Amino acid sequence: MLNKYKLSNVNKDTFFMIDLDGTLINSSKLHYEAYEKVFQKMNKTFVDFDKWNNIINSKHFDDYMKDVMEFSIQDINKIKQDKLNEFQNIEEIEIIKNADMFVTKLNELKINYCVVTNTGKKTIEIFKEKQPMLKSINNWIVREDYQEPKPNSECFELAIKKYGNNSKNIVGIEDSEVGFKALKDVTPLIFMVDNYNVFKNNDCYIFNDYIQLLNLL
Repeated sequence: MLNKYKLSNVNKDTFFMIDLDGTLINSSKLHYEAYEKVFQKMNKTFVDFDKWNNIINSKHFDDYMKDVMEFSIQDINKIKQDKLNEFQNIEEIEIIKNADMFVTKLNELKINYCVVTNTGKKTIEIFKEKQPMLKSINNWIVREDYQEPKPNSECFELAIKKYGNNSKNIVGIEDSEVGFKALKDVTPLIFMVDNYNVFKNNDCYIFNDYIQLLNLL
């Protein structure tokens, strides 16, 4: 799916905007298990994993807790704090296949890039302690930096303004439908990690191993 595409002058003219959860690290199950433990302590039933994936692929989970579970903002903030505490017990975080090689190459070639995520700063700091690759990334846009979460494009617009350096080529890398929707208003050049449903219905590229992207640099 990628062999027809080649970035020109990538090290001079390109700015990569890369999602975090499900795009660089395999963290969806970690988020799910942390929420599940919080709900167990509340004596409430949590959604199953398949439904969880369907929810986060299409909307922010805060919205689901507010609109469907009917939690108040105060309750949601308490749940998220308890979830953060659960993250302290994580032993390791897996990366998406060869994402570390891709990040290393971007750093070596001094290619401009930024991680743009709906995840909050405190969670990311925990993740950095568990996954060394994340410590090598300098530019971040995190949940506290903007008002509206994905699928709103505000976070990517901010990344371009803050770190884009007027790059001619802007490339987005995401894994979810909500991420794709946020990206499509700011760049036509989008790579999806192993999400065939988004790929088959939209104008984007798909890959399942960062080696495929390395071959484009």
